Amino acid sequence: MHMKKLWYLAALLLMVSCAPKGPVQLIFETDMGNDVDDVVALAMIHTYVQQGDANLLMIGVNKDRPTAPDYVRLMNEFYGRGEIPIGMVHDGAKEREDDFCWKTLRMTNEDGSPVYRLAPKTYEDAVTLYRKVLSKAKNRSVVIASVGFSTNLARLLESGPDGISSLSGPDLIKKKVARLVVMAGSFPESKRKEYNVDRDVPSAKKVFSDWPTDIWISPFELGDVVRFPATSVENDFAWAGGHHPLVDGYVSYLPMPYDRQMWDPTAVLCAVEGTSAFTVNGPYSIKIDDEGHMFHEDDPKGGRYILSVDDAQAKAVLDRIVSLATKDSRKK
Repeated sequence: MHMKKLWYLAALLLMVSCAPKGPVQLIFETDMGNDVDDVVALAMIHTYVQQGDANLLMIGVNKDRPTAPDYVRLMNEFYGRGEIPIGMVHDGAKEREDDFCWKTLRMTNEDGSPVYRLAPKTYEDAVTLYRKVLSKAKNRSVVIASVGFSTNLARLLESGPDGISSLSGPDLIKKKVARLVVMAGSFPESKRKEYNVDRDVPSAKKVFSDWPTDIWISPFELGDVVRFPATSVENDFAWAGGHHPLVDGYVSYLPMPYDRQMWDPTAVLCAVEGTSAFTVNGPYSIKIDDEGHMFHEDDPKGGRYILSVDDAQAKAVLDRIVSLATKDSRKK
């Protein structure tokens, strides 16, 4: 049989094999505040939860600014799911403090009263929360969608047995995690240091070399051609009856109108719905140099796959993202 046909059949089997069955047991890992695509991704997740397609077990925040987890909690409370546990990185990448999270949380009405009210909260260490959540999960059931820095995931890999679990980080991951989907990297390789990798290169190196399950990668090039329309931000959230944190964050991020790249939502789409909307390339092994450039090599046992889209797939992916993110998915 021709090699191209063999590759196609293998890719088709891969898509079928990683298509989720029942509600996905999901963990969302985010650098909320560095770009508004994280907000769209979280809105999508709330729709998946409302529809019974996913259970959101926890959210890990890998941006070390106090407004990042606060804004995540604001989104969760807006959708009626303030009980979702949030884990916070400590001594991680700081990044900008006066980002759209900070701006949105400081918004006031005409009379000077705050638009959004949040009670003060201290957030649990992300790695501790990961170990608690994973230790209680069914074997090979958890899907992690990581759309920020690799800090929390690398530290989970480095964690040892403790009072939560007798398993080391790698053993706990191998036992409990079905797959990891990440927004990271740039291909063709070495032309761009992609942001999520560049901000914590040592952690990214560790995750891509040592993570014991398969990894699906949604790279810069994929999200760059999938752009959320400003007209949707302006018109599709009227059901909120006033302020919506996604809309307020989006408007605060850049001068309107603008169509923003949807890097992170593509990873969430793959995590929950599987790979059928994408072209799957691989398997590969992944190497990252000291400057943050990512390289891939063919490797039958590499367990790393890179997603891509053609024009028709990009349009279908965008339509799906917009449909999910704009729904009224508040808990009924």
